[in-house]
Amino acid sequence: MTGAGNPLNSPLLDPEQERALEFLVEASRRADRQPFYGSFPVGSHNIRLAHSGVPRDHSGIYPGDLDTLAEAGLVRVDRYPDTVRFDVTPAGFRYYGEIKGRTAKQGAAVPSTTRSYLDTGGFIARHSKAFVKWQDADGLLWSAESYGQLTTIGHLCREAMQEFATSLIRSTTASAPEDPAKTVARVRAALGTRNLMDGTRSLLDSLIAYWGAVADLSQRQEHGGQKEGQPLKWEDGRRLVFHTLFTMVEIDRAAL
Repeated sequence: MTGAGNPLNSPLLDPEQERALEFLVEASRRADRQPFYGSFPVGSHNIRLAHSGVPRDHSGIYPGDLDTLAEAGLVRVDRYPDTVRFDVTPAGFRYYGEIKGRTAKQGAAVPSTTRSYLDTGGFIARHSKAFVKWQDADGLLWSAESYGQLTTIGHLCREAMQEFATSLIRSTTASAPEDPAKTVARVRAALGTRNLMDGTRSLLDSLIAYWGAVADLSQRQEHGGQKEGQPLKWEDGRRLVFHTLFTMVEIDRAAL
């Protein structure tokens, strides 16, 4: 694709159009592959969308933004008298990956409010190897090739959890299994050295159970869901990447 139809050779989309593309890509990934259908409600300036990945109360997409995305080759649109039918193109998924890569370089991959809750700065200093593995998984999740990388994402999250358990153990005097794969036992041993109030201890017991559930998710994804006989979806990757970071950060803070 060359010339005006190639977004890589064209000026960047306006922020509103980039947000529209992000929404369409993420809606597409939340559902099985299916086209978007749009109608033109009376009294509305937007196209109302029908798609299983789009919330019912979504305000729709501005026709001019859809036109711009189509002219850039990011969506493919079929037009009918009162409706439209369209899909995100491979170029649209690639451009989406560029948007996410750009925001990650600008430090905006994790929203500032979420970042303040997670305190990832201190976490990174204490568990740098785990964070690098998680960051690699996060990068693959938002890339244009994410569908083909879901098992790799599972492998990276599993390695991140193993690296985290290792660095957590090294910060204590606890006696723990040497096998890196036994992350539940290693985390439990590390947290067992802390003097905690009863309420906090109950929370930590729940966190350890949560950790075990996430570890199971990572193994399922690493093996492509073969045991369950269900193919992996993009949402499986999103869920695993999010909960891997969240549980590591929460356990790290509990161990301070």
